[in-house]
Amino acid sequence: MSLKLKYIIYIFIIHGILVGLVFYVLRAQKLYFFLAEIGIISSLIVAYVLFRDFIRPIEFMKDGRNAIVDKDFNIKYIPTNSSEMNELISVYNDMIDNIRVERIQVQEQHFFYKN
Repeated sequence: MSLKLKYIIYIFIIHGILVGLVFYVLRAQKLYFFLAEIGIISSLIVAYVLFRDFIRPIEFMKDGRNAIVDKDFNIKYIPTNSSEMNELISVYNDMIDNIRVERIQVQEQHFFYKN
């Protein structure tokens, strides 16, 4: 089971329990019930934002790994608004630049030896 699926299941279970408890406890008090539901919806929105921020670096690393496996050293990533992602992007871009330079040097040496 993937990390994404585990997180989504966890969030839906927690919020499902919260909705059930709010309905059971506050169904007679309409104002509190309405406010609690707004709180749960806000919590779902925050959970989505956190999910996106946690999963994006994992997706980024998968894409970078796939590019390296395919020997595609031309892919470079553009910095984002997140400082954590920018650090990861900087390391990846530097690594790709170093690999590209080393590959060119090896090809030049191979060409030199061949001639």
